[in-house]
Amino acid sequence: MKKRSLFLKGLVALAVWIVFFFGANFIVCIIEGKERVFINENLSVNILSFFLGFFISVIVILFMNLIAIKRSDKKHIYEMAYIDKVTGLGNKNKFILETAGVLTKNKGK
Repeated sequence: MKKRSLFLKGLVALAVWIVFFFGANFIVCIIEGKERVFINENLSVNILSFFLGFFISVIVILFMNLIAIKRSDKKHIYEMAYIDKVTGLGNKNKFILETAGVLTKNKGK
């Protein structure tokens, strides 16, 4: 895995955690009728919002990893089907696919 993608996943997870942590505290402060209080004094609300944000950010990271795995699997399957391992060039299957596309494109010419 590339360091850049791991860094970006960490930033996304941190952003999700911040949104859920502060968002939950802000909503509780509004419900309780407090003005200009962004962090709730109630410790249980802070702990709950902390773990909720952490749990949601872990789910986001896992989902991003599943998407990355799916993309790499598609690329690997394509390479197995259409690229020669020795030369790195297209094989017979790729030739057939490309010629069929050219023939249908230029059918009337």
